[in-house]
Amino acid sequence: MSIPMQIPEDFVQEFCALAVARNNGEPLDIHLTVGGTWLLLSNDAPGYSPYLELRSLDGNRVAVRVMALLTNTDERIVEAQTEVVLDDLAVAAKDALECWHSTL
Repeated sequence: MSIPMQIPEDFVQEFCALAVARNNGEPLDIHLTVGGTWLLLSNDAPGYSPYLELRSLDGNRVAVRVMALLTNTDERIVEAQTEVVLDDLAVAAKDALECWHSTL
């Protein structure tokens, strides 16, 4: 079983740039947690805290998981998942953004 990995800063920057562009240039509240394993995603729903995490697979493949923490129960659920290769950050960030977008 894979465990969450630290999210590379270059990936975070690329993901955030694409997300802001998709949001017509309006800033979004997206930031990396102190431990670097969760990318907290912008959200307006109370009690629902979405985040993105990466999990190492075999070779250079990584699972991108859009998770949700339900703050009233501390339950974590997988909202969506896709696989990316971090060798091409632009494609990986775009695929991760599409994964998140599929949950909106």
